[in-house]
Amino acid sequence: MQFLAKRIDNYVPQFKIYNVPAIVEEFKRSILKEIDYENEAMNLKRFSYNFRNDETVHVPKLYSKYSTLKVITMEHIGGKKISDITEAEGFDLKLIAERGAISYFKQVIDYGFFHADPHPSNIYILDDNVICYIDFGMMGVLDDEFKQNLAELIIYFIDNNVNGMINQLKYMDMIDEHYVDTKSLKYDLTDMMYKYYGTELNEVYGGMNDLINPMRKYHVTMPREVVLLARGIGMVEETGEKLDPTFNAVLVCKPIIKQVIRKKLTPLNFVDYVKKNIIEMEYVLKSVPLTITKTLYKLEEGEIRIKIEHEGLKRITNKLSVALILSALLIGSSMIMTTDNGVMMIKFPYLGFLISAILAIFLVISIFRDRGI
Repeated sequence: MQFLAKRIDNYVPQFKIYNVPAIVEEFKRSILKEIDYENEAMNLKRFSYNFRNDETVHVPKLYSKYSTLKVITMEHIGGKKISDITEAEGFDLKLIAERGAISYFKQVIDYGFFHADPHPSNIYILDDNVICYIDFGMMGVLDDEFKQNLAELIIYFIDNNVNGMINQLKYMDMIDEHYVDTKSLKYDLTDMMYKYYGTELNEVYGGMNDLINPMRKYHVTMPREVVLLARGIGMVEETGEKLDPTFNAVLVCKPIIKQVIRKKLTPLNFVDYVKKNIIEMEYVLKSVPLTITKTLYKLEEGEIRIKIEHEGLKRITNKLSVALILSALLIGSSMIMTTDNGVMMIKFPYLGFLISAILAIFLVISIFRDRGI
């Protein structure tokens, strides 16, 4: 699969936007994790810790004493699959859809550790409409920087800020301006926003898919985290709409995302950043004086060298060489006409002019090709 994925990515441009090698690599990792019960046990512990104070989410208890690399032992879960519940059984479908979405966006935005396979068979509903996730073999992980960037991207989407969305995608290294037609992308995103122009937020449906679709159309690099996340959000949105036709994922996630943005702007966040990077900052401060000293010494000794690389300079040089040879042949052939020497045909130095004509045609074709004429 990896071999085919690389060949598809290299030779089939239409599939490049899907980042097939990353998808296959993530599939490989996920399969290996699915059969690694020790890894699943660690995921279960971490997930349980994140929701330890949330009464709307229940996490199965792990029995570590009876778990091994080949066996994982957990609490037996009753309840019913989320796809099988009905209002006649006393379940509040609207509340469950909302709780499921809130719990999922908390996993993504607050904790950066989310269930990557939240299909209906992996979500059970217990008494009092409590959500219970099972099967923690496949999990996604987001670092703090990616979480904040993702939150800002979604805020730009909610606020209909197309320029902000494109700039954010560039900042997240998902857009390479050499390969992505940002103008066309901007037009498509603007058209998408007109769909929601004048629409109340609670009337916006399928917003997450609308955000992902233009990325698929253009050559937007999709990191494996985004691939897993898009899949997970799509499942949550689909399940929520089946439970409650008025369910809206955008409306549910907006307060959670705005809370992350507010947290980012607080002084405590800056203090936390300094604490996490203090060692690296110390290294930089120590290395700066030494770097300056070395640079000044090289400058004093005349050892500073400036290297300039000009793209296409070699081609320009080759054309210039051909032009000089062409000029020399034309001048030489013209001079031969005034003498009786050289290869003549009816007193005409045809060989020199013939070679000149061939070189001239080659030079003109080369110039036209480079200019795209």
